[in-house]
Amino acid sequence: MYKITRKLFNAQLIYLLLIFTALLACGPIYQSVAMRYDLQHISMSGKLIDLGGYRLHLYCIGQRINSNPIVILEGGIGAPSLMWDLVQSSVAEEMRVCSYDRAGYGWSDPSPTSRTANQIASELHNLLQQAGEEPPYILIGHSFGGIVVRIYAAEYPTDVSGIILADARHEDFFERMPPEYLVLDKKNLQHAKQLKLTTPLGITRFAGMTGSLDAFEAYLSPLQNDIEREAWSLMIYNPKHWSTAVAERESIEESYRQVKLTSLPQDLPLVVLTAENGIEAWNSSESPINDKAKATWMQMQRELSQLSSQSQWIIIKNSGHYIYFDQPDAIINAALSLLER
Repeated sequence: MYKITRKLFNAQLIYLLLIFTALLACGPIYQSVAMRYDLQHISMSGKLIDLGGYRLHLYCIGQRINSNPIVILEGGIGAPSLMWDLVQSSVAEEMRVCSYDRAGYGWSDPSPTSRTANQIASELHNLLQQAGEEPPYILIGHSFGGIVVRIYAAEYPTDVSGIILADARHEDFFERMPPEYLVLDKKNLQHAKQLKLTTPLGITRFAGMTGSLDAFEAYLSPLQNDIEREAWSLMIYNPKHWSTAVAERESIEESYRQVKLTSLPQDLPLVVLTAENGIEAWNSSESPINDKAKATWMQMQRELSQLSSQSQWIIIKNSGHYIYFDQPDAIINAALSLLER
């Protein structure tokens, strides 16, 4: 009886291994076919600009009146141009505005170079030149994008007429945020690394199709239905998206060191928008960690507002970290206020 049971167990184990092997073999095929189908049924809004061996996607709308500044939108890690949809469509009613996909995101090709803020700012400058979108610019940077636009303004000061930092990262983030919070930040990186591994195998797509990715559903829900579907395809189910997000995150401390070596023109118009509930949105529910992390974050936001003598600091009520979803009018109004200046 024991031998029969053992044989049955071994047969079941072999059967399960065969199923698992079949899934591993079929997953990449499923992912490749589905990705190809997605791209064939999505229309690219902007255009691809060749930067010498790789192309970046640039999407500009709205009319430029006289020599008014063009608004340039720079997202955080893992945020392609789609995330700016609510802001860009409204700003375009008053002025020209451009969003773009950093190398490796959205429609853009991956770049062979490092994913540091210095490199990203250089690529953005090259992109705008090649596209014929002439300065001056109003730069809007969300989260990590705030580091990029600060470096851009320091490197090309005559091109920039104003900056808006939307819940932007401070370069002392890792030195000053509470250790308990940094543990959670590292967990986010580990999650991205897992998605980098599972997405090419079709596992991420399968999980999304079965309703197992609630966090992403909540994150993308403010977008219009067609834009939301595009975001699932170009972001969540796209292997190069997660490879790029991990590369940017693993280079982030070098990016912080780079921005520490720069300074903004002291008379540059600057608006710092800080989400009232941003830090709680990322943190755990443990109030001691929340209180300490929020106090540190708010102090660093105050310091960002002191980067220029021509600055304004605005705390955005009823908003989490993603101001462009929760309170897009705050960013739109800030852009219009800089235009009036």
